[in-house]
Formats: sequence, C-alpha cells, structure tokens
Amino acid sequence: MQTAQDIVAYLLAASGGGAQSGEHTAIRHAVLHGVREVMQCKNWLWHVKTGAFQTAMVSAVGSTGRGSNKINLSSTAGFVAGRLVDVAGFDDPVRIMHVGDGHITVDQTSRASSSGILVRPQIYYDLPPDLKDIDTLATRTVGTLHCRISPQEWQRLEVNYRGSGEPYYYTVMRSDVNPDRMQIRFVGLPTNNTRVSFTYRVTPKPIKYMGYERICRQGTVQLSNIDGRMTVTGLKTEFPQDCASCYIRFGHDGMEADAVGSTNPFIMERRIEKWESKTSLIISSTSVYERPNADGVVEGPADFDAGDVSFDIPPENVIEGNTPAPYATNDYDDVNTPLPENTKYAITDVINASPLMYTAILSACEMWYARLAGRDYATAMQVFNRDLRIAMENDVVTPMSGDPHGGGQYPTPRTMGWHSDLGVDVE
Repeated sequence: MQTAQDIVAYLLAASGGGAQSGEHTAIRHAVLHGVREVMQCKNWLWHVKTGAFQTAMVSAVGSTGRGSNKINLSSTAGFVAGRLVDVAGFDDPVRIMHVGDGHITVDQTSRASSSGILVRPQIYYDLPPDLKDIDTLATRTVGTLHCRISPQEWQRLEVNYRGSGEPYYYTVMRSDVNPDRMQIRFVGLPTNNTRVSFTYRVTPKPIKYMGYERICRQGTVQLSNIDGRMTVTGLKTEFPQDCASCYIRFGHDGMEADAVGSTNPFIMERRIEKWESKTSLIISSTSVYERPNADGVVEGPADFDAGDVSFDIPPENVIEGNTPAPYATNDYDDVNTPLPENTKYAITDVINASPLMYTAILSACEMWYARLAGRDYATAMQVFNRDLRIAMENDVVTPMSGDPHGGGQYPTPRTMGWHSDLGVDVE
C-alpha cells in the first residue's frame, strides 16, 4: 500500500536526509502540496464512484391564526430555515424564517385563521462529503433526461412553480445544512421515494499523518482478537482520534516500522477501522485498500492473516507465510500472540492513487521540495510534467481496442454509427 510515509522516505533518500529528518518542515509541506496538486489537476478515472439517494415528500398538519406568521405543526422534522414551504392561506412564495419547538415562523402573515392544513416544505438532498464533481442524474422512469439549470434559473422557477411529480429540473448548490458539502435542489416537490442515481468524482482525503509524528509512533502495541475483532492495544500511546481510514504499520520485534526501502521495513500493515481510545484501535483482519466511510464496521473474516497474498497450494520446500500457526488469535496466552508484546508501529495516511498517478506524485513532491528549499526547480518541473502527462494518457481502462464501434485506424461512417440508408427525394 502506498502511503504518505513512503513519499517522505523517498524525499529523504533524494535529499540525503536521515530518519530524524522526517520532521523536516520543507519535506512535509512538499508531500502535502505534491499530493494535492496531482489529485486536483484532473478528473481521474481512478476517483470515479457511484451514488444514489431517495427522494422524500415531507408533510405535517398545521394551524395558524389570522395575521400571524407562526404556524403550529404536528412535527417539524424536515423543516429547515431558509427554504420555501407550501401552505394554504398565505401569498406565495412562503419562506421559513425560523424553526422552533412544534412551530415554524415564516416571512408572511396568514390571511385567515385555519387548522388541519397540510404544510409541505422543500426538501434538499446532500451529496457525499467527498464529492468533487457530479455527472447527470438518472431515475428509473425518466432515465437521464433530467435538466440541470443554473442556481439563478432554479430560483426563478422555485418562486413561481408549485408542481409535484417526477423530479426534472434541478441545480447543484452548497448545502444549507452542512456547509462543507454540496446538495441537489429540485424545482417543485418530487414524487416520494424515487431513487436518483449518479456518478461522481471524489476528492481524496488530504494528507495529515505521515508516520513520523510523535502521536503516530510513540509507545508500543500488541495485537489480539477480541470478540472477533482485531484490536490493537497500546502502551504509552496517543492514537489520534481522526486516524480512522489511515493505515497502521507494525515493525519487527523491537524495530521501528519504517517504509519500504529502509533497513527496518515494516512487517505488516492494516487499515484502521475505528478509533476507540488513545490506547485502542479496531483494525481490518486483512489488508484492505479502501472502503467508503470508515464507520468502524469490520468486514471480512475474523481470523488473522499475516500476509497480503495467500496461496491455495504452497510451492514445495517453501514456508507458507500466511499460515495462522505463528499468529494464532484464538489462544490468549503469552506465547501464541499475533505480534510480539512490545511492537513498535507507525500510523500514516493512504495515497489514493493509481500506480502511474503515484509516479507523478513523487515528481510533484520533488518539484515542491525544490521550490520550498529555494533551489532551481526547472528540471524538477520538466520531470513532473513528463510523469503527469504519462499518467493522464494512461488514465483509461477501456482503450480503443475495446471500443465496439472502433473502426481501426481509418474508421468509416458505418463503423462510427453515422450511416443511414438513403431515402426518396423530398419534393
């Protein structure tokens, strides 16, 4: 698994630094900016995901008095200040100004006293927190014919349109509930419980922990199977609370868990599924690259797997490294434990990149280090441009050879789907 610790080790090797230079500010900032630049310079196919949400039609029974701008409701769930609300007895449009306990305050006054009226608020749909950009929406009934409009056009329509049915016109704006996310806003009231699907590009998690911070490697750990969950228990550790989705690497007996290429490389790495305390972590039982939303749900078998690759039939005269015998987790004695009791470790962020993207990231970090160190970075910039161009050219999994409409080097109208039979002349 490629991690931020590996990039730091690479820069240390390139700059002639030692293990103590892992705290060098210029190197650390070079990693931060190099990874950020490559991740955000293109909509990488590597970062494409799918998502979906269900539309909901929320309503409540309300009552109000003449000349009052307060509407008493049976439930305020789904009502958000700033959104429009569909209610009889008011002049359209009616906007919610405040949501209180059992009532809402709107920007108009009622024309008459009424009770038992149906009150329906606008419902917006927050997009995934890691979303960078989104493609068109698709539903089972309308397909991909939904029309995206600008926020200005959406506002002109929302104050004049009160229709309901299949969602059609929509816009994408910053969320009014979670300011760090985007949200879908439909015109009108969509049909209830309609599944809306989409594809989008993610924004990879920013780099924070590089494996050389004090809180990421101080103390020692031991590993055990507790209630079917692989649990790391630390001694004199200060595990960071936001380390879920990071990787923890374990060193050899008494040795530091350094990156590959060092004289003391780590012997095993696992994904952190959940932070429980500064001395306890839940990790994956096998090497897992990426899971959406680190929510602490440990997937996969509960047995311990010390290796990354398993062989059904080991070659002859070769010791099988994946056998659970040296790392039995069902016996809680001092002899059969998954790792030595005083094992050193390192916690680091994962680099969410393809192999060729990773090469471009290394070049970008070199370029940024030269800039931060005040050196001539013209050569480093040329190497970075070269590696980035190769990465962009290879960011494809369906090349032309797999195109069903491909006509080779010299396509024809028929192979490209442009041919149609001739008809009679139109007089």
